[in-house]
Amino acid sequence: MNNRIFRACLVAGLWAIIAAPAAVAQVSKPGDPPRAIRGVAFADFIESNVYVNQLIAYTMGYEKRLGPCRRPEVRRRLPFVRLKNPVRITGVGTPPQWLEVIEIGGCGKTFKRTIFTAYFNNKVQRVAMLMGSSRTGPKLQWEIVRAVLPVARARAKESGCRVGTVRLLKAVREGPAPADSNAPWNETWTTIDCTGNHDYAIALKPDSKGGVIWAAKPK
Repeated sequence: MNNRIFRACLVAGLWAIIAAPAAVAQVSKPGDPPRAIRGVAFADFIESNVYVNQLIAYTMGYEKRLGPCRRPEVRRRLPFVRLKNPVRITGVGTPPQWLEVIEIGGCGKTFKRTIFTAYFNNKVQRVAMLMGSSRTGPKLQWEIVRAVLPVARARAKESGCRVGTVRLLKAVREGPAPADSNAPWNETWTTIDCTGNHDYAIALKPDSKGGVIWAAKPK
């Protein structure tokens, strides 16, 4: 098992892409949800059967594969949320974006799953976010997930767990947020397998090019 993982978050993260009709989104300013998509008001578009069904299908797919509950059930969908700090995407800029929040049940206590949602390249694109207080954005978060999961799965296999038992629980920032946005910070990410919870120490440091250098290791 690797004890350290060093990766530079300078490449695109894992994007779950769900096609939407070809359209040009009309926006007020970078990052704002679009006023309309293909002539349909944004408020009507995100309540359409196609949009809602795709949102639920994506969310349930994520929960069944990586969420904490093996038999997830959608309890309700909360109103969409505007981002205070819109995410800039390399090669795209700052597209229309918003957060969907789905309340999940099925395993005792309910919890809320946040889905980062953006509209660019004529498509609705979604990324499920980890629960907790991580400062990582959707692209950086999934870059780290893609590196941590193989290590967590290798650990689970060595412990005799069945394939596919590793799930992602949360990502928590350690200590208060630094006043300087360029200051390094630390987080603890937690996975679970058949033997219990396992923590990973994530050290992050902004670089001079606007990216983030990070390192992860099992605690």
